[in-house]
Amino acid sequence: MSELPRSKNAGSVAPAASTSDTNNSKGNVVPITDVNYDEVFRSQRVALIFFWAPWSAPDRMMAPVIEALANEYSDSVKTGKVNVDENPELAKKFKIVGIPTVVVMKDGTERERVVGVASKNSISALLDKHLGRNPR
Repeated sequence: MSELPRSKNAGSVAPAASTSDTNNSKGNVVPITDVNYDEVFRSQRVALIFFWAPWSAPDRMMAPVIEALANEYSDSVKTGKVNVDENPELAKKFKIVGIPTVVVMKDGTERERVVGVASKNSISALLDKHLGRNPR
């Protein structure tokens, strides 16, 4: 698990260099920002939020897993990703202290979180649990 870089301002996430193309939306993964968060996740569906940074190797390892899950669950789960360097208010709101972090939400409330690299199967099991499905 990568720790977030800290600036000299207490509790704030240090700004990073400009975004890589990892921030662009791929498939069913929606980029989430401090500005569009409420609009994107106003629905009552189960949501999967991936907190990441472009400089983090573990995050780059997790990105294909998140994209695959977003495609598999596109009918029932809203999937988004938050670049913590560019969206420090969301990182603060969710108390993100290490990345990658995956948060599962339902009805606008955080239900579970996984910090660090996780397998596709383990995240899939969490989604199935909150969707009321038998694990795949």
